[in-house]
Amino acid sequence: MLLLLFLALSCSKNDDDTPVLVKSSEKQLVSFAFNAIDNAVLETNQTATVNEGYKTITASMPVGTDISALTPTMNVSAKASVAPTGAQNFSSPVTYTVTAEDGTIANYIVEVMVSDSSESQLLRFVFREADNGIPDTIEATVDTENASLLLVTTSNTDLTALIPQLEISEGASYSPQGVQDFSGPVTYTVTAADGTQSDYAVTVKTERDLLITIIEANPNNTLGWNLADADIENWNVGLDQDGYIEELYIEEANLSVLPEEIGFFGRLQKLSLDDNQLAELPESIGNLINLTWLSLYRNNLTELPSEFAQLSALEDLYLGENLIQEFPEELFQLTNLIKLYLDNNLLKELPTGFDRMTALDILYLDDNLFEKFPEQVFELTNLTRFYYRNNQLKELPSEIGNLTNLVRLSLEGNLLSTLPDEVQSLSRLKTLRLDGNQFEAIPEVVIFTLDVLETLGLDDNMIQEISPEITNLSSLEYLYLDNNLLTSLPSELASIASLSSLEIRGNPIAVLPEELCSRVDIEIVKDDTTICK
Repeated sequence: MLLLLFLALSCSKNDDDTPVLVKSSEKQLVSFAFNAIDNAVLETNQTATVNEGYKTITASMPVGTDISALTPTMNVSAKASVAPTGAQNFSSPVTYTVTAEDGTIANYIVEVMVSDSSESQLLRFVFREADNGIPDTIEATVDTENASLLLVTTSNTDLTALIPQLEISEGASYSPQGVQDFSGPVTYTVTAADGTQSDYAVTVKTERDLLITIIEANPNNTLGWNLADADIENWNVGLDQDGYIEELYIEEANLSVLPEEIGFFGRLQKLSLDDNQLAELPESIGNLINLTWLSLYRNNLTELPSEFAQLSALEDLYLGENLIQEFPEELFQLTNLIKLYLDNNLLKELPTGFDRMTALDILYLDDNLFEKFPEQVFELTNLTRFYYRNNQLKELPSEIGNLTNLVRLSLEGNLLSTLPDEVQSLSRLKTLRLDGNQFEAIPEVVIFTLDVLETLGLDDNMIQEISPEITNLSSLEYLYLDNNLLTSLPSELASIASLSSLEIRGNPIAVLPEELCSRVDIEIVKDDTTICK
């Protein structure tokens, strides 16, 4: 019954009683959206607001959205159509026409707005060389957390008239502009597009100012720097061609504090802080990315800050005579490190990972508290010089033969009485120091296999006799035998043509062989009671 009623209502008859279908006049733009799948500039879908009464549609886009080619998704009344279609430029309002089935139309004005940014960041701050007559363009270190910036320039820079270049958030503005006096801090205000403001304190220091902070942090220092002297080259520094400090020597100055400002010597390559009272280093030490040489001998350091791992250019590191108990694992990341001095500390072992330091050429581990030989050393096959003196070593592991590039091996002050046969693999060894051990004879592996050896040290042992076979050491130049139990020397020593120095003090030798005495080119250091035949 209802169906018949609907048909009766939707149809009419013309004059000849033929039924006529009535077309729809519906022409509503029901919904309007910009979907991310259709618009690469969008990360999420954006739905517009349709005001049917006023026939307006408004959409708000995220900050920075490019609205010059957006493709909308639209829903209109059944049997209606809409134009235009596809991508449109919404930089200005766009009119969409909805056409009903019966041909009647409705126009909707679509306006897309891009939200004003609330970003008010100071992203970059520089003094350009061309604008300021300085040796090089310098850029600020930005402390975002504290809204502060620091720039460091040469000691002779005039800070009273500098003009910076700023990079700020898109759509923002800043003040003040133009030339400023940076003798003191200058506050810059960055204003976002929506009016949000952020203040940044900009401080400019000369490297001379940074040096003065070291004085101020250590009132009992013995630096002896004359603050009335404008020439900082008289302050134990070395300058590069632009006037920046590249070498800084602060030794025996009674420093107990190294201020954070040390990290702002951007071109520093060599730094010596030997013979002070430093118990720790500031985190900013990690900023010295151009540092290649660092000496911290004879301080009170027990550890290194994690930022130490950022010193990627470091090649030479001297940490001897401190109070380090555990090997600083930060050093594992210093892949360019060639020389490492850790002598006279409190190390008991080396950690797993030490063998990653494959670039090491020279390693000092003297005078520590090792409970056993640190076998990780044997993985450092590029070592040419290894020092392991005064560590109570009773037996040298056979893996020493892995270090085939060694040219110097120093094992003085241990408890050795023999050497493993694997020493014969050290075919490049030129210096072997075994002083202060418990040898009763020169090890045969030394005499018969180390034929390029130039220096052999055996002072302070218990050697009673030198084998005539010592002539196999045909490259030997220096032989140290002080304070042993020798009563004589073989005449064959004189046949080593390269021998130039022989030390035999503290031995009960009465007479030297005539052949040896006739070698006037050999400097023989002996007791007065030892005479030539």
